[in-house]
Amino acid sequence: MAKILVVDDELTSLAIINKILGSAGHDVTAVSDSGSALRKIREEKYDVVITDFNMPGKNGIELTAEAIKLEPELVVILITAFVSIKSVVDAIKLGAFDYL
Repeated sequence: MAKILVVDDELTSLAIINKILGSAGHDVTAVSDSGSALRKIREEKYDVVITDFNMPGKNGIELTAEAIKLEPELVVILITAFVSIKSVVDAIKLGAFDYL
């Protein structure tokens, strides 16, 4: 069982991911913005962060950079429906584990 933080401003997507991961036995926390995610990362230890790329405020790339500064061993996976080669390269350079 992994402790997973899911970050997505689309509440339907957030609920679906939360339900799937929770039903697989993982301990899931779901938040809808980067600020809340960073607060959670400061307060608790997570194994994985799954974050949307396109969000208001800090996007997934910016969240990845800050999260890994706080927790260098944290596994961050970015998800998006809108992909560009530059964003994939940027995410991996910052330490993202994967980009889906």
